[in-house]
Amino acid sequence: TLESVILDLGGFNGDFSFRMNAQYGATCHVFELNPVWCERIQADSRCNAKIIVHPFGLFGSTRQERLFLVDEGSSTLCDRAQESEVIDVKLIRALDWFSAELENVIVDLAKINIEGGEYELLEHMIEAGLTSRIRNIQVQFHEDVIPDANARMQAIHEKLAATHRITFQEKFVWENWELK
Repeated sequence: TLESVILDLGGFNGDFSFRMNAQYGATCHVFELNPVWCERIQADSRCNAKIIVHPFGLFGSTRQERLFLVDEGSSTLCDRAQESEVIDVKLIRALDWFSAELENVIVDLAKINIEGGEYELLEHMIEAGLTSRIRNIQVQFHEDVIPDANARMQAIHEKLAATHRITFQEKFVWENWELK
């Protein structure tokens, strides 16, 4: 609906947000660490006030981090390409951003594809009670950049199950959790 709010974490080229905005009129907050992609999304949004680009990531704490640039596989956790370019990026504690930007807003969808950062982010959001304000959480868990990824994902699943129910899952590809 026109009042829908979507969080696109790991916005890459913005295609997901552009489709959601065009189809549903949703306000889309696009979080992208790569400044080249941020500039591209901003240029492509053609001053659409409902596509809001944030040149930082939401995580469990506010800090500077290194980002290994590998197109859609760019990650703060590892250099997948061996010898990729490295830039400094800003991460913001999700609770602080929600408090400042979406005070009492219910988010219709959070699409999370942040190349391993999803573990820290979801653990923080669950602990802070933010997940109970999100109707649908679509997440791609990455196993190649996280030690004990399966066990950590299962622990997140157990905690998410308190507020959400899983509607589809292709393990380590995509899954959706819907608010109960």
